[in-house]
Amino acid sequence: MKRPVVFVAGLVLVTGLALISSEMIVTGAPEEIEPPTEDSQLLDRQPGDYPGAVKTPHIEEVSRFVGENDLAVPGDEYIRIEGTNFFGTAVGPFVTVGGKQSSMVLLLSPTEILASIPAGISGLVKVSVKNPDGRQVDMAVDLR
Repeated sequence: MKRPVVFVAGLVLVTGLALISSEMIVTGAPEEIEPPTEDSQLLDRQPGDYPGAVKTPHIEEVSRFVGENDLAVPGDEYIRIEGTNFFGTAVGPFVTVGGKQSSMVLLLSPTEILASIPAGISGLVKVSVKNPDGRQVDMAVDLR
């Protein structure tokens, strides 16, 4: 009894009745495709610049202050977090200071967050911002 031979280079029916090569499948393709030029906008884009791209948050600066304006309770202590790619929905972003969740977080813009400092937190601590999509950024901050 003879066994059929199977080839990987193209589609070969075991019966030997038909052979379809890759030249028959790919038809009408352009002969030449122009590569992007140096002035092409594609060369200036970063991975997160495409529509619908999810961007990782980034902290540029964290400053401490005592509530003295319309956004804060007088006497309470807060941090202002400046950076990029902060966002929230009905829930989030989430801010932790020294491992404790901030009880009050206000997303002022995609570049600014106001958050309360949990009781008993001081000194060198880790400040974390976590967007609702799970992307997180951490920064060591001196809150003395």
